[in-house]
Amino acid sequence: MIKLADYKSTPELAESGLIHSNQILVERFQCKSDNLWVSKIYRTRDTIDVASIGFTCAIAVRYEHIAQLL
Repeated sequence: MIKLADYKSTPELAESGLIHSNQILVERFQCKSDNLWVSKIYRTRDTIDVASIGFTCAIAVRYEHIAQLL
């Protein structure tokens, strides 16, 4: 989480995310205004949309090769 705090202090950064390795869960942090970061949780059946870079992906796709391990 220390890196995330560093990322949040970078003015050019619009979004950041954490991809969890011990469960199917992605947490996206989006900067709404000066120092106001909003998080959103994505789980197995969700699709993440990272608007700042035009990226959309089903969460299950990120975990398809390791789902057998979870």
